[in-house]
Amino acid sequence: MQEARRAHLDEEAGQILAMFYPIHEDFSPTETVFRVNIYCNLRAFQLRGMSLVPEPGTPIIISFADYDTDGATQRQQKSQHFYAGFVIEDHAEAPSIAFCAVVEGRPFWKFGKQKVSVTIQLGGEDRATMRQYNAFRSASKGLSPRGGGVDWDRFLLNCMSPDWHTQHNSWARSMADYPGQKEEFFQQAEKVFGLDSKQMEFTKQFLENDTGVSVLFGATGNGKSFTVAVVLMLYLTTNKKFRKGLKELGNHHRILVTATSDQATDDLLRKCIELDPTLGNQHFVRFKGGGKIGANLSGQGNVIEIEVGEEERTKRENIENAYWHMMDIDARSGQSKSRSDLKEFDFIHDFHKTIASWSHDHPQARIVAIYNAFVDGLMKEEYSRAQRAKLFNKKKELERTLYKAYFHEVDAVFVPLIGASHPILEAFFEPTLLVIDDAAIAVLGDLLTPVIPHLTSLQHVILAGDPVPVGGRALNKGRNEFFDLTDKTLMVQLFLDEYCQSDNRITELDQQHRMQPEIFGPLNQTYYHGKVLDTAPVNSKDAVSITAQEYFRKTFGAAYANGNRFGVDFSNPENASKNWRASKSPCNHAEATAIVDMVQGLLSHKPPIGGRQIEPRDILINTPFAGQETENRVCLIRKGIIGTTDDNKIRVASPLNARGQEGNIQFISLCLNDPATPLNTEFIADREMLNIMFSRAKHMQIVVGNFRPWTTAIKSKAKGWEGASAKKAQRYEFVEVIKSFWP
Repeated sequence: MQEARRAHLDEEAGQILAMFYPIHEDFSPTETVFRVNIYCNLRAFQLRGMSLVPEPGTPIIISFADYDTDGATQRQQKSQHFYAGFVIEDHAEAPSIAFCAVVEGRPFWKFGKQKVSVTIQLGGEDRATMRQYNAFRSASKGLSPRGGGVDWDRFLLNCMSPDWHTQHNSWARSMADYPGQKEEFFQQAEKVFGLDSKQMEFTKQFLENDTGVSVLFGATGNGKSFTVAVVLMLYLTTNKKFRKGLKELGNHHRILVTATSDQATDDLLRKCIELDPTLGNQHFVRFKGGGKIGANLSGQGNVIEIEVGEEERTKRENIENAYWHMMDIDARSGQSKSRSDLKEFDFIHDFHKTIASWSHDHPQARIVAIYNAFVDGLMKEEYSRAQRAKLFNKKKELERTLYKAYFHEVDAVFVPLIGASHPILEAFFEPTLLVIDDAAIAVLGDLLTPVIPHLTSLQHVILAGDPVPVGGRALNKGRNEFFDLTDKTLMVQLFLDEYCQSDNRITELDQQHRMQPEIFGPLNQTYYHGKVLDTAPVNSKDAVSITAQEYFRKTFGAAYANGNRFGVDFSNPENASKNWRASKSPCNHAEATAIVDMVQGLLSHKPPIGGRQIEPRDILINTPFAGQETENRVCLIRKGIIGTTDDNKIRVASPLNARGQEGNIQFISLCLNDPATPLNTEFIADREMLNIMFSRAKHMQIVVGNFRPWTTAIKSKAKGWEGASAKKAQRYEFVEVIKSFWP
């Protein structure tokens, strides 16, 4: 069955039917730029009826053969024609159109045809689309392993595996062979780390489920990442304790930990580091990165500058970073953006530190010595570029042996989804557990990225996320028969799947651990129907709130009601928003100035008894618009208060970039204030964006915006706002958020 499927896919892959039309009706016949509408079942981008539609902006190349007559043989064809272009957002009305593109070439109607069978290829350096395309193509041949393991076909693709074979969680199935492991795992989760009842329910499901897929839902602040960190740490430590012989047999249990962004990946790594002292040291690696550590690539012949006086290992790290950047083009996309506090976990740094620590009787000690000699040779200025390239190639050959031994000692690799298919990880790292945090916002192609390279080794997967604020995530929202399947992320599909909802296959957390009840309350009622419970620790006053409340009492006087959440109205015409410089993105200088003044006051305020000094790391500023994000940064820099080190800076981010972040004190700038259209909300009323942006604060949330016109419109039921309070109304969530600031 698999061979037949593969043959059918290879035979017709890329053959699609295309129609060319002018972009504008008034184009002259000599115009060489066209819009092309693609009609097809998208075999070039297909997975069992699911279409991987190229993202807008993706470069494509369309080619076809021009024949003398219909049905002409290869010998009779005139020539091959090529049109280069890119995918666009614009879509025709016909539901069979898969996507549209703009291309350039010979006017199509000169061939005397309206449509023709063509081949479409992705062009350029669009790594994200190619990565997903390759994952889809592999998945079309079936993912569930014949001998057991994770039933990927059922959970990721919502269909039976090619072998129609019932899959089992081999790790959980073998638990009975190691008496005491399950009991200790469960006991430590509850007694040592204090997981609540729902978190323990997930732990039990992880230990006992028969599919190999453990799904964890939860609202913002429910402790999803903490729960995942506890489970993966106990997975490592109990396997080492109860399955001691497996490492020597080459069957060591390892984890590939991924998330949708560098920020989310780093946050999960930090949580694991915090738990590590309790359980004993684990070998964590943040793939990939290490920075440049003083190494610099010159534009003149790729000369590498190394600072004098450094230790030998650091020199080798410098040369490794520089040559990695210069010659390994694929690695650059996986380069870690880790902050300084995670530097020691970066791949290049840890690799050199690890091999330097190997004793003389280590099996690879001789290879390490030879490898270091080659690296040292790369530092010598007398070598030509060609000689260095030869040394580099020799070094790469030795690295294959060293990487294999190195990754055998690694317990967990932390990497964003986009870098999880890197050739080094695919070749040398064999994870048995895959963790995907914040999985709700990942499209299927992204989720397949860490799965495809490791199908033979993976026994278990954890998916954690919040599907409630996540709507469509189509790669391209074209009107076509594949739209529905590409429009929903996996977590949304699972959330709506009766099979997954039955038999406790999904765990949904119900306690909120991050935010003050005053801050989370409106979100809880609006998005989660009031079902999420506040935990006792959140209700207690903290030192940050004590300091901030005293500052706001002195600043606003009687206007401030001593709360942890309040709004500041900036609706006057003089506070109007405008576009940032030449862009189309709004900014509001008055709001940015007010926020920065409050931030400066908080940072300089002397803490009262019970409070503490507020630092830059405590502050998070969010805004929906890139122009306002820039305006806030500029104002902070001009005041000189943004912070001095990577781990003690004020953070400014849009909602998308704020995923996974939290601040002790959060400022939100809604920015939009157009006196000509005061009721205009644009996309600040988007339900997904609101959920993300208003759920970042831990102890205090200050919102600055155009409150008066919106409040008046809601109360008077102004035109366009009449039914805004209905739960299915377009502005429902926005109205509820605004109303939550009323007395």
